[in-house]
Amino acid sequence: MGHSFAACSKEEGEAVYHVMRVLLITMLVVGYSALGVGASHAAEEFSGSVRAALYQRLHPAGMPAMHTGGDTRLQVGDILTRFYTQRAYEPAWIHQDGALPGVEILLTVLSTADRDGLRPQDYHLTQLEARFQEVRQTQTSQTPWALHRLIDLELLCTEAFLQYGSHAMSGRLHPEQVEQAWSLERDADAIDLAALLQHALTTNTIAESLHSLLPLHPVYTGLRQALDRYRRLAAQGGWPMVPPGPTVHQGEQSPRIAAVRARLLAEGEVPGLGTALDATLFDATLTQAVRRFQQRHGFTPDGVVDPPLVAALNVSVEERIRQLQINMERWRWLPRELGARYLLVNIANFTLEVVEHHHPVLTMRAIVGRPDRRTPVLRSTLSRVVLSPYWHVPPRIALQDKLPLIRKHPGYLAHHGFQVLRGNQAVDPATIPWAQLTRMHFPYTLRQRPGATNALGRIKFLFPNPFDVYLHDTPSRELFHASVRAFSSGCIRLEKPLELAAYLLREDPAWTSDKIRTAVERPREQVVQLVMPLSVYVLYWTAWVEADGSVHFRPDLYERDKVLGKRLGSVPHLP
Repeated sequence: MGHSFAACSKEEGEAVYHVMRVLLITMLVVGYSALGVGASHAAEEFSGSVRAALYQRLHPAGMPAMHTGGDTRLQVGDILTRFYTQRAYEPAWIHQDGALPGVEILLTVLSTADRDGLRPQDYHLTQLEARFQEVRQTQTSQTPWALHRLIDLELLCTEAFLQYGSHAMSGRLHPEQVEQAWSLERDADAIDLAALLQHALTTNTIAESLHSLLPLHPVYTGLRQALDRYRRLAAQGGWPMVPPGPTVHQGEQSPRIAAVRARLLAEGEVPGLGTALDATLFDATLTQAVRRFQQRHGFTPDGVVDPPLVAALNVSVEERIRQLQINMERWRWLPRELGARYLLVNIANFTLEVVEHHHPVLTMRAIVGRPDRRTPVLRSTLSRVVLSPYWHVPPRIALQDKLPLIRKHPGYLAHHGFQVLRGNQAVDPATIPWAQLTRMHFPYTLRQRPGATNALGRIKFLFPNPFDVYLHDTPSRELFHASVRAFSSGCIRLEKPLELAAYLLREDPAWTSDKIRTAVERPREQVVQLVMPLSVYVLYWTAWVEADGSVHFRPDLYERDKVLGKRLGSVPHLP
């Protein structure tokens, strides 16, 4: 059924009023035209006809809020409808002489969307170009307008602007649809796309307005530049594959060395690779190039070409392009501003950085969750440091990890400083029938006392999050020597916890480095509130660009790239 005035909402009523007014004006204009006054009213007559047609297209009687522009099914959300309601259905992209100049500017922006890892076809580019050419041909031939073609062009342009704007501002996908362990809220003051479009039309800044929605961070800019570079490499044929074989070192000679040299030369690893007198000789220049490649891909930079390195060398340029696109999407999920100071953990790189004004001031290795106990992606605020902490063992770890050890080794709890609690009361472990406890019946809490064997080490750093993960020290220092450091149950272990504590407490004169070291050696837990809390981002980046322009890639530890890459084939609705 069509809308009745009695059933209309306030907004719908106002829209109907505008349309009735438009129709009345149109009727009056037509009447005056019949009296010989038509020439001076042609623009108003056109505007009235278009406004009425726009309303009918956006609010078809008895139909849901969807419409079709030619053979393209357009998404009509609240933003699209609100934009035209606020304009009293005045067209934004067309007038009585055809298409306004903004259409061509918009087409240029959309045709280059792939520079940011976006897909021009998501913005009706083919249909837009076809409609635009039809309108231009009609202008040239001075034949009568087909009103529905003009309306198609109008709505396609608006839809494309809003869709591109939505993708640029917050990504093609909602991260919660892709990441199960995700707690990273965007800033509440999101940009109003309808208002932005109106401003862009008024100020003739269509391209600038759309581009302003993209991430501003230098790393994102670097990824865009890297994407362009790797696409050019792909257009030139990519790089050659390195045949499998035994490990080779500097000074050795092999036909495979020539393949390694050609592979690194194609990516421009270091200058001079192509000038060797003997391409099959593993010389110092090639060693330098191998080490640089190893650094960019997370290997120990020992200059040795072994099978794992050959596997990384043989990842295709197309796969690297896809990796860049995936990580650019992740950047669009982040807040526009990360802050002047923040702490960043890159799960895939096993590192922690403290960043000030885009530059790291403290860097250290980190240990993250195993693939079966993944560290989540999150945003929070670090506000407390706990010196000489207790470890309250999470129930899952108590059941899956500790209970089998307790059953096997009766002295395990005492040897490692664990207490058993029921509620707030300590329980003698000897009185507990450990063999009878199950996942459904485990009424105890395990708590490890502060000390040298405490799993959290000497210090932990707390920030609220729904996953109960935090940063902490560890007594297992040897694990930091591994290149792949996925050993934890989800929390993040730090290589330099005391340095981080000194940085965080530097604004508090009561906490010098010496006092921190003294406090962590005492067998007494102490909680310190930070004078200046610090934003925390725990992210998953498998590709990024350093300040020196070097492009870094990492393996997909949790197969999150695989899932996201598959889902990027879908196109979301407007928010």
